[in-house]
Amino acid sequence: MIASELFDLNGEISYSDGVWKVVDEAHERELLIYDSGFIRFFDRYKLRTSMIEESKIMDKEELLERANEFIMKLNSLGLMPMNVIIGLFSEDSIVNDMISIMYRNGTTRSYVNNVHVNYKLYYEGSELYGPGTKFRIYFDDKGNVIGFLGVFFRVKEYKELTILSPMDAVNKLYDVGFGRSMPINLVDRAVVKSIKLVYFVPTPSVNTTYIIPAYIIKGELIGKNGEKQEFIQIVWAVSMDELKHF
Repeated sequence: MIASELFDLNGEISYSDGVWKVVDEAHERELLIYDSGFIRFFDRYKLRTSMIEESKIMDKEELLERANEFIMKLNSLGLMPMNVIIGLFSEDSIVNDMISIMYRNGTTRSYVNNVHVNYKLYYEGSELYGPGTKFRIYFDDKGNVIGFLGVFFRVKEYKELTILSPMDAVNKLYDVGFGRSMPINLVDRAVVKSIKLVYFVPTPSVNTTYIIPAYIIKGELIGKNGEKQEFIQIVWAVSMDELKHF
């Protein structure tokens, strides 16, 4: 029912290791629904071959209207997160994925492959962050959903943890390497521009997925030779002893 209602998908249904799968091999379409509360759908043929003129892309208001209609369908089927709030990204809510085609005469032309609307997830006012938090709806030029990454889990409090201070997290940056390619021995100094406490959600698993408090630290590295690199780094907001329980 979900496959046909949401994606007009009819295919072979199977279940293994906590994942329901519906596959239409002839049209390269696939739906995955995890027992742990994640859902993934891709029309791989359209995502691989679509070429849309930028002038033919729907305007922002129409895209958001289509996205809201899809979310209402998700809600009616019980596929929305139960105690998690979703909200649009403040900036890059709507993104065009581009492809470039090189023709035999040597010319190159760029097209829009798809347009997707991104959402953020929040739990009790704190942002959920990481690969397991993607809530993204992909559209073709006609407004059809050709891809979806989403969640419908319920966050359940498991254990109270002691949170490290922001300064303690900053002091750990040298240990974790700043998330950039500049070797530590070449770093002269680091300038922290922002720090935010979030809940980190890892890649979807078939069983229980633990979300763990973490700091997202953004800043700039300045090398001994004057080179500058922007960085963004995740630092756990709990001690290593606490992490052993997950």
